[in-house]
Amino acid sequence: MVKVVALDAPKAAQRLGFLEGAFTVPDDFDEMGRVEIERNVRPRQVRLLLDTHLLLWAAAQTAKLPSAARALLADESSQLLFSAASLWEIAIKRGLGSP
Repeated sequence: MVKVVALDAPKAAQRLGFLEGAFTVPDDFDEMGRVEIERNVRPRQVRLLLDTHLLLWAAAQTAKLPSAARALLADESSQLLFSAASLWEIAIKRGLGSP
């Protein structure tokens, strides 16, 4: 087996640090404009479509929910939605004796 390599093969480009020393990034870069960005970008209302499991956990077993999910569900600006099929599924399983 033979490997063919060009005699003047270009050097691989450096992916990380290729602009090192060209400019500096302020230490507070990740905080600059945070308030303005949150005010302009953050949605005013989040619409959450809950499946059957999440609907049951939100109603009866909130400890099973991750803290981020609990925060979204508790936020008064969040619009909580669920399908009528979830209620139908709960009724069927309850009728079958599922807890």
